[in-house]
Amino acid sequence: MIMGAHFISFLGTGNYEFCRYTFQENISNPSRYVQHALLEILPPLRNDQTRVSLFLTQQAWEKHWKGNGLSQALSGDFPNVYVNPIRIPEGRSPNELWEIFQILYDQILEGDTIYVDITHSYRSVPMFGISLLSYARTLKQITLGGIYYGAIEALGPLETVKKIPPEERIAPIFDLTSVYSLLEWSTAVHLFLRTGRAEELSDLVRTGLKPILSDPETRRTHDVEAQKLADKLKLISLDFLTNRGEEIRKGEVLNQIHRVFSDLQGKELSLKPMEPLLSRIGEKIGGFRLSDIRNNYRAVEWCIQHGWIQQGITQLQETIITHMLELLNENQKDIPEKEKVAKRDLVSSVFHAKHNPAAQHIYQDCLKKNPHLAKRIMDHPFCEVAALPFNKLRDHRNDINHGGFVEKNIATRFQAQLDEVFKELKLLYKNKFKEDLY
Repeated sequence: MIMGAHFISFLGTGNYEFCRYTFQENISNPSRYVQHALLEILPPLRNDQTRVSLFLTQQAWEKHWKGNGLSQALSGDFPNVYVNPIRIPEGRSPNELWEIFQILYDQILEGDTIYVDITHSYRSVPMFGISLLSYARTLKQITLGGIYYGAIEALGPLETVKKIPPEERIAPIFDLTSVYSLLEWSTAVHLFLRTGRAEELSDLVRTGLKPILSDPETRRTHDVEAQKLADKLKLISLDFLTNRGEEIRKGEVLNQIHRVFSDLQGKELSLKPMEPLLSRIGEKIGGFRLSDIRNNYRAVEWCIQHGWIQQGITQLQETIITHMLELLNENQKDIPEKEKVAKRDLVSSVFHAKHNPAAQHIYQDCLKKNPHLAKRIMDHPFCEVAALPFNKLRDHRNDINHGGFVEKNIATRFQAQLDEVFKELKLLYKNKFKEDLY
């Protein structure tokens, strides 16, 4: 199998003029075809292992490929490079566009490193091609080497260009890879805003800032802070995902995010796609505080917003238990783990017995184990408020933890049930304590 770069290009039907192309101080020999120039001057393509897929319509085939066209130019100067001319339809209808999609996709091999020239693309093919690359990156694990455009029009109108001797027509080749990176940003931002997962966003920021931060001449404090922000978002999203309740309650990472976010306000960032994202980050982290049990209720809201149902149910039940212990000054951190677990089990058991005549034997057992604490829990106003919502979550949590092999809830019900129970808790709390739960 050929393991070199895969060069993808499109051949159109325009009247191409001879010129020389330049890229990164390399200048090609005069040619009518930018594909020829790119194979000559683009370093990753300058080897016999390069594979070329050239997509062209029947009309382009007749005008620019056969005879004294691009076919002859490539075979004459790059005899050992594998060039595959591939016919595609005109793209005059949605069906033809999807046919082009399939033809292009079939030419991409698993793990390809792809370089794309869109100079002579036509109609919607450039947009289609770039979107295809994003699709193939996921399904075929490709790597994008670059996207290029030969800008002969930068020399002026065609009439002006014709007056310049071919040797002196030096047109720039633009690197448009950033257009593709915007698609990656779109995916990462969507993933963060829709699902709360920040790993891909963090990795994208780290990749984008790596060359900037490694160069003392381009390294700026707020770019360092932007990297820190992305890393902290990744960390806190994993805390939410894995229900790190104590870390969420402490709020240290969230406080760091808030501080960095504030420092970046109004700054011009090197990664431009991050700038409009900042306000949305601000919305997501608003309200979190240091050492505050209310952080955990906000984490439940985060879980509901992002569809993390199992995490939300677990977080809400465990937060209610922690809140109860904090109200009783029984949430000490320096006691043995066994004692912590015993206290939490006691809260859960007393809550189970509250408002439930059939479970009074459970409460009697609690009184035998720890009469003083059991009675304080039972008599506390928060137990009056939280017991019913807590107990409604009990079966849902067990159902999920048992994998659905015991209880018979259907999957689509859990999110609505969590949302309803959380709303009920907030309403009961406000009615009882005359303040919001968080």
